[in-house]
Amino acid sequence: MKKSSQEINFAIDKSEFGEIYHIGASMLVNSNVKAWLVYNQTEREIKIHNDFITNTLGLERRVNIISRVKCNCLNSIFPDHFSYLSETADIIVENQKFLKKICGTFLRGIIPEQENGVEKILIKRGIKKLDNKPLILVWIRQKKDHAPERNSTLPSLKRLKERFETDYNIAFIGSDIDGIEDVIRENEFNLVNFHKEEFFSQSNNSVALQLAIIKKLQQKYNCIAQLGMMSEAMDGPAITGLPTIWFAKSGTKRIDKLSGIEKKEDYKKQRPAITNFYKVEIKYYAGIKFVNFDDSELGEVENYLKKFKAIYK
Repeated sequence: MKKSSQEINFAIDKSEFGEIYHIGASMLVNSNVKAWLVYNQTEREIKIHNDFITNTLGLERRVNIISRVKCNCLNSIFPDHFSYLSETADIIVENQKFLKKICGTFLRGIIPEQENGVEKILIKRGIKKLDNKPLILVWIRQKKDHAPERNSTLPSLKRLKERFETDYNIAFIGSDIDGIEDVIRENEFNLVNFHKEEFFSQSNNSVALQLAIIKKLQQKYNCIAQLGMMSEAMDGPAITGLPTIWFAKSGTKRIDKLSGIEKKEDYKKQRPAITNFYKVEIKYYAGIKFVNFDDSELGEVENYLKKFKAIYK
């Protein structure tokens, strides 16, 4: 990790939407951090990331848009020019006292008309049909070209819902998955593919608005937690205060740092660097996909949910 007095450069060169959350957080708490948006992404992804850094965070002087060729040249001439994205966890942990500032800034610039739009999407998706049980968001991860072994599976989503729906409202969020209609009842509240709503494409602060949806659920609709396979889409809500349970294999550096796991024996006594940010270890490997949860893993989830539920009483 580079010393805090040195410039720290992070390149976003793939379409992992959630990377912008932890790079944005790092930029807010460390003035030496710069972001480089590489034309390896689509124009829409470049625009979304650039809008967030320039319009929402107000850090236009610390973002650069470059070609893949130039990025490769910089790396060949200056081998240490770009830092590893996992180092953002170090920056966030070192500056966790500023997390409230991050939350406020991530949601900055949302006007009343957009607040109304957020509420309309939730109503359209069926939020008013929920009872008064605590709400849990369950993220669906589906990536074809990046660590597909940790994608969500239909059996695991079914098992989560069956295990916890008696005590909690369960709302699926994120990507679509074949067969999800067998898990989500007709007209049941969900946020599957919510980011594709036209409301977001028409704005220049879509990242902030997507966070605003989740913050509204937390503030008004008794949402007490999110859980899901390790996915950077969960970073924004976690950093801005939503209790989080990650499913990840042993030795995942970014999640371990944020969950307070410095060595293997720390797993059973996690002391999260970010409040209420926990990891449940599951088994998957390159080429060996995750299939379903076992009873002990779901037992850990249940214990953390009880902890979160007590916070919100």
